[in-house]
Amino acid sequence: MSRSTIKKAIYLTGPMTGIEDYNYPAFHRAAAKLRASGYAVFNPAESHGGDQSLSFETYMRHDLKSIIESCDAIAVLPGWETSPGAVLEVAVCVALGYGVFEYGLTGERLTLFPVHDTSRERLSFLLRIGAYAEKDVKAEEPAPLKVGDRVRYIQGPGYATPDRIGKVGTYEGVAPSSDNNPCAFFRYVSSLGNEITPSVFLANLERIDIETSPATAHVWTLWGANVSLAQLLEPSRVLSFAWAWDDEPGVEFFSEYHDGTGVMRDALYDRLSEADATVTWNGKKFDLKHVRRELLEGGYPPLKPSVPIDLMLEVRKHFAFQSNKLDYVAGQLLGSHKVTHEGHSLWVKCLEGDERAWNTMRRYNIGDVRLTKRLYRHLKPYIGHPSVPLFDGDDRPACRKGCGHTLEKRGYAYTQQGKFQQYQCRKCGSWQRDTQRLFGTTAVPVAT
Repeated sequence: MSRSTIKKAIYLTGPMTGIEDYNYPAFHRAAAKLRASGYAVFNPAESHGGDQSLSFETYMRHDLKSIIESCDAIAVLPGWETSPGAVLEVAVCVALGYGVFEYGLTGERLTLFPVHDTSRERLSFLLRIGAYAEKDVKAEEPAPLKVGDRVRYIQGPGYATPDRIGKVGTYEGVAPSSDNNPCAFFRYVSSLGNEITPSVFLANLERIDIETSPATAHVWTLWGANVSLAQLLEPSRVLSFAWAWDDEPGVEFFSEYHDGTGVMRDALYDRLSEADATVTWNGKKFDLKHVRRELLEGGYPPLKPSVPIDLMLEVRKHFAFQSNKLDYVAGQLLGSHKVTHEGHSLWVKCLEGDERAWNTMRRYNIGDVRLTKRLYRHLKPYIGHPSVPLFDGDDRPACRKGCGHTLEKRGYAYTQQGKFQQYQCRKCGSWQRDTQRLFGTTAVPVAT
């Protein structure tokens, strides 16, 4: 974000109540860094001469008036989600169409970048749980980036070149700022939140969908036919695939028609070799088996093991929809559907090299990945999921679904032999329990 997009001032918000000195030092440090970077700042810690003895209502009346009349953007400090006042201020800014930003350090330079998850549903959830949020949040400034950190290039006070803006890469150190020497980065956090609370992500989480050709065979009847191998004319093969990383926008598409079988297979192998986990719909039974067969026939080495997340199996396991088809479940939960097409004849036309048919196939294949991506985000709190902190390498307590250090104590979980601390994620709402039991017994019931 450049200074030219802000005509008035940036309002600074974050947690205060329950933090030593009401977190004023963190507010003052952030305000100083923003001003040093050329931004006009409204710092609530400077209001009323820094008086900390006034009522909550007095502060809110003054601060909301300042937001409406004097500001056109808001920057959040770490831990803002735990503060009902800060969440309310963000909600007001969203309603007014203001930009909502968090800040990160690039060496000594401070850079603002967007907070993406400011939906009405997200803010309503934060407001609902705000009264129960723990107040022991450490409101520390983000640590400076280190060489090798995962970053996304952005437009900021130091400009990234246009071809790199929005893309994820590896931080190589800060170069001197100039028009031709980019130095604007921010530390990469989960694309499912991009919140100032330190987040973790499942590295290289991939969504993939393939389309295959129908097998061709001579048959004598349409009903109850047992087709022998002698009748098989041509086996099924992968025609195309579409995929998307969890942390990057857009969907890529490869096909034998557009790229050739060799290039398509190379891309398929390369993408899957990078993935730590793969999200599919019916992938365990269909997509992944066809992919492994395709690569085996192409003479490729074994793929790196990755964790399969088959949303169809998870939906079938946890819920009772009338149908477990992707189109039906997405329609029920998201109000969205698969790309419509003419049916089996589309595949026939693609095999014949029909360009219009291939354009439809491309839209269909990409549409399935986009739909699966949205459905994954919707279902994530409810389904079985690999523990994201294991991939991140952070041993601090964190949401297993990848929301970061957002757990709050919510009673206890009991088994036949133990009592465990129970937590709920204040971001996605999912539940989990500690691995260390608080109390237990070694007695085991014996069947009689």
